[in-house]
Amino acid sequence: MGGLFGQKVRVITAISGFIGTAGLIAVQLKLSGLIFGYSLGISNIYGITLAAVVVTLYSSLGGIKSLLLLMYCSFLPLPS
Repeated sequence: MGGLFGQKVRVITAISGFIGTAGLIAVQLKLSGLIFGYSLGISNIYGITLAAVVVTLYSSLGGIKSLLLLMYCSFLPLPS
């Protein structure tokens, strides 16, 4: 965007993208916290914290790599 429309548009695009993404992450954590709260019988704030810890650990320990490996292993047993 900056190459076509200049630095101001690049900054506006970055801020808009950050706000939108932060909102989506907040909704996902809130819903995950509610699910953990109902499932484990804990407070919503503890559920949100638990969801954030789980997502952070999963991502930092190579979550997407393990997901791709799981999908690959799931595909192997299918008959051709």
